[in-house]
Amino acid sequence: MRERDLLTRFGVVRVKRRYYRDGEGNTRFLPGEALGWDKGGMAMTPSVEAQALKMCSEVSYRQSAEHLSFFLAEDVGHSLLHRRVQMRGSERAEEKRRLAEELFSFGVLPPSERRETQRLFMEADGCMIPLKREKSKKHELKVGISYEGWQRVGEGKWSTTGRRVHLSAADGGAFLSC
Repeated sequence: MRERDLLTRFGVVRVKRRYYRDGEGNTRFLPGEALGWDKGGMAMTPSVEAQALKMCSEVSYRQSAEHLSFFLAEDVGHSLLHRRVQMRGSERAEEKRRLAEELFSFGVLPPSERRETQRLFMEADGCMIPLKREKSKKHELKVGISYEGWQRVGEGKWSTTGRRVHLSAADGGAFLSC
């Protein structure tokens, strides 16, 4: 048995976990794997992690850690939040890469958007912005707009339907595969 700290809305809860040995002799914590608790650091419940990630997208890691520490009455390190953002970001990037490969290689639509349209219009452009303290002096921001068509919204007035806008600092190939 081993103990692990779990950060919840109500503070830290100490959880006892059992080691399991697989067929090759390696030890594992099966409940921890199922719940997505990575090795090291402090594990978080999904609700606390979601709020922490949202805070990190709005303010710095240090400020987010300070706010969480205050409300949870537990010292939350900024490095823990940074690791969480990196881990979830890597997972999301891999998922997007996989979905893009399935879409463009096999024509598989994402599960949540099984919509069909007769026409899909797309516009893409870029804008160069100056960079500071970087090797390259400028970088291109890319914007893409897609829409399915138009609908009448008044006398002589039209509006696009099914509009989606994408903005990215990625390279051209990665941007078009999003």
